[in-house]
Amino acid sequence: LNPIILILGAGLLFQPLNAKHALKRAIVNGDEFAERLATIFNPSAVPRYYVESRIGRNQHWNRSFIIYKITVLDLALLYCRGNVATILIDRGADIFTQDEFGNTPLHIA
Repeated sequence: LNPIILILGAGLLFQPLNAKHALKRAIVNGDEFAERLATIFNPSAVPRYYVESRIGRNQHWNRSFIIYKITVLDLALLYCRGNVATILIDRGADIFTQDEFGNTPLHIA
């Protein structure tokens, strides 16, 4: 019941605010569950869906300077999760959404 609640009778999918965190965690950890989450994730529900993420191997040093605001699609590409990125694009993720530096997922890919 953590990130995703599915009401079968009405056929509606509700994503609580923590759904992005579950998908983010699965992408970062290389979990196969990321693909399943991506298949039911609706990136077009929120046009600019940002994830705050510490990226790189020095992510624990100076925390105040290394938090970037990126999209879930950016995160999938940064962690070389092409299969998750493909699913997100097929589900409607915008490949032209810019991060805080003006980069799009096309710059990362």
